[in-house]
Amino acid sequence: IVSREDVPSGTPVLPSVGAMRRKRRIATQEIYKWKARLNVHGGKQEYGLNYWETYSPVVTWTTVRLILVLVLLNKWVSRQVDFVLAYPQADIEVPLYMEIPRGFLSEGSRKKNCLLLEKNVYGQRQAGHVWNQYLHEGLLARGFRQSQVDMCLNYRGNVALLFFVDDGIFVAPTQKDIDKAYELLTKPVLSSKGEVLHRAFIMTDEGDLSDYLGVKIDTLKNGTIKVTQPHLIQSVLNDLKFNERTGTKKTPAVPTVKLHRDVNGAPFAEDWNYRSVIGKLNFIEKSTRPEIAYQA
Repeated sequence: IVSREDVPSGTPVLPSVGAMRRKRRIATQEIYKWKARLNVHGGKQEYGLNYWETYSPVVTWTTVRLILVLVLLNKWVSRQVDFVLAYPQADIEVPLYMEIPRGFLSEGSRKKNCLLLEKNVYGQRQAGHVWNQYLHEGLLARGFRQSQVDMCLNYRGNVALLFFVDDGIFVAPTQKDIDKAYELLTKPVLSSKGEVLHRAFIMTDEGDLSDYLGVKIDTLKNGTIKVTQPHLIQSVLNDLKFNERTGTKKTPAVPTVKLHRDVNGAPFAEDWNYRSVIGKLNFIEKSTRPEIAYQA
C-alpha cells in the first residue's frame, strides 16, 4: 500500500476488477470449482508506458495430436499438470499501480492510497507474455530444450513437456521419468553458493490425461485414443437452434466454389451470434474435427 502522492507523475492508477467463473467437467458438465479472482483493468494500460510486448505462444493442436500418436505407437505414459495461479508466480514486468478494491480493509483512505503491484497479476495486457517468459527461463535453467518447431514443446532426456498457458502434459516411457521431471520443476534451482537462480514452480498433479482444454480424451479397449468435444458441438447446435427435427443435406456446400465477401448481399439479420459460432467451429476444426475445414 502506497500513497497516491508517491505515484510518479503521469503514471495511471489502474482500476481493480473482480472476475468470477464456474469450471465444469468435460464428461458430465458438473460444476467442480468456483473461482473468484481480483484482476487489474488492463484495458486502461497505455502502450509504451506500462506495457510493451503482449504475445504469448501456446501449444498447437497439431503438436498435441502428434504427441498422442507417439504415446500410442511407443506405449508411453502421460500425466497432466496444472500451474497453480500461474501468472502471479512471475514478478511484475514494470511498476503498476492499482486502486484498492472496494470493501478491502486497510489503514487510510482508498482515495489517498493505492496498491503497488509486486507480482504479475491477471488482467494485465502483458500478463501472458511475462508468465511465458518466466516459464521458459525456468525450463532452460532445469536442462529442458525448446523444440524448434513448437515453442511450447520442451524436452529433457526421455521426457517431453507441452503446455497451453498453465495446463501442461508430460509424456515419457515410464512414470518414473515423469516423476523426476515433475520433482525437478517443483524445486528451486540453486547456484553452487546456494543462491536461488530460479524459484520452484507451484504445480498440482492432475493424473492421467483425460481431458485437455475442453477436449475429452478416452483410451479405448482396443488401445486407440478417442478425442471428442460433445458439449462444444452441442453448444453450436443450440446457438443455431438445430434439433432432432432439423433436416440435413448430403453435401452442405458446393466444394468447387470459392467463397468471397458478399458485398452486395443483404445485411446479416439473424438472431444468433455469427462471430461466436465461427469461433467455436474454428476451435473444433483445429482440435478434433479437421475434416470440417473448407478447402478451396
